[in-house]
Amino acid sequence: MIKKIFTLFFASASYLLSAQLDLYNSGGGLTFYIGQSHTVQAEGNFDNAASATIQFENGGTPDFRLKGNFTNSTSGTYTLGTEKIRFNGSSLQLADFGGDDIYGIYTDNSNNVQIDRNVNVTGDVEFGTGDIISTTSSHITIGTSGTATGADDDSHNFGPIAKNFTSTSEFTFPVGDGTTYRYSAFTPTSASAVTMRSMYYGSMYPFSMMRNSPIYKVSQLEYWDMYRTSGSTTGTVKLSWDTNSDVSDVADMRVAFNNGTSTSWWEDAGSNSPTGTTSAGYVSSNAAWDDFNVYFTLATTTVDNPLPVELVKFLAAGNGTTIDILWQTSAEINSDYFSVLKSTDGVNFEEIAQVPAAGRSNSLIDYSSIDTDPIIGTNYYKLVNYDFDGTFEESDVKVVYYAGEDEGEFSANIYPNPVNSEANFDFIAAEEGKYSLKIFSINGAMVYSSDLLAVQGLNSFKLNMDLYYSGKYIVQIISPTDKVITSSIKKI
Repeated sequence: MIKKIFTLFFASASYLLSAQLDLYNSGGGLTFYIGQSHTVQAEGNFDNAASATIQFENGGTPDFRLKGNFTNSTSGTYTLGTEKIRFNGSSLQLADFGGDDIYGIYTDNSNNVQIDRNVNVTGDVEFGTGDIISTTSSHITIGTSGTATGADDDSHNFGPIAKNFTSTSEFTFPVGDGTTYRYSAFTPTSASAVTMRSMYYGSMYPFSMMRNSPIYKVSQLEYWDMYRTSGSTTGTVKLSWDTNSDVSDVADMRVAFNNGTSTSWWEDAGSNSPTGTTSAGYVSSNAAWDDFNVYFTLATTTVDNPLPVELVKFLAAGNGTTIDILWQTSAEINSDYFSVLKSTDGVNFEEIAQVPAAGRSNSLIDYSSIDTDPIIGTNYYKLVNYDFDGTFEESDVKVVYYAGEDEGEFSANIYPNPVNSEANFDFIAAEEGKYSLKIFSINGAMVYSSDLLAVQGLNSFKLNMDLYYSGKYIVQIISPTDKVITSSIKKI
């Protein structure tokens, strides 16, 4: 790689440097300086080496634009000014500020910017185009006077982001799931120093749906975490909703919280002036809330709000000479029965079984049915859930290829797909034993390999996808007799 090694000092206004090569500040006391109202556009990567300095004018609008990655050595120096680093590349850009504070970030890349080390931003994080991707160990903390602006569905923080408080002013966390912007907010009750970190999950809470009065129902579509990383200040938690949240009674909305264990119940965090319409609004918790390091979600105290119960899983798979049909619900209200439908052409379906539903439940319930007469070839299955009032809802269609009595096949289901953070893998094993799971990138490189001890029948496990880049991956599960099923998953 050819690199440029130099120190720049700009004294005249309106100067633009456009470097086609990577920029490398080699250290030894060199300073890369960008003055007031000057713009530097780097077409490649920028590396600030040990003992080197990148410095911005403390005033005006020094402008530094990058189409590549940014790396500041932990022994390098990043000197604050009033700059915003504009990430305007055309592929995923990586940002490592070496542990130094920065003034601002501007996103101008539809393929996103990934934070590779914790960083404090003293000024503004401005969302223009594309997301900022972060993790618990590599994320932005916005300073006490810092701001976050411009977040929307197309540009927000995908992962955790933190904020330092020393006042009682509300801060809105610009969080979403990479597709939808679904903010949370926090308002301290005192001016004592406190740091809060928030993250949005556009999926069902993975543990118990049990709840205590007066909570009648909690959302099965989304939840947030709100983690107090330092300080002890109490405050108000605000959660937002949109048209996808299925709110039908604004006045009945509440905030619920859960301490994040597999046996914990959802509790009432209060309802402080729900505001908005059924398509967009927010609700706040009690003002002096003090139970943090937990999860929060939207809740309701009556049946008026659907906050719909989604089918947690629905799986159809060959098992010897039959097809096993398995599904699971997380909560039910006025649910009468399930109708299991089958088709041999994917168009015309006939009922092959009826399974009574629980009627009313707030816990995980497993259901099953068996097709004892599958055709050789492609079989199609779907569920219809009927309520006591006659309304119904259909599932998606599952497809099973049945090769005959001697196949002894096994099958797998991956959900959600596409996935944001955590993927669920279900598979029916024809025999007990050690199975292998392998994940490959689209270009064939193996990115994950693990052995699984499976029981005969349904097996479930989870895989953390946080460390994977966006894109499509190939998944293989290999049985003890070397039978292979192949599927795919998309990380967003």
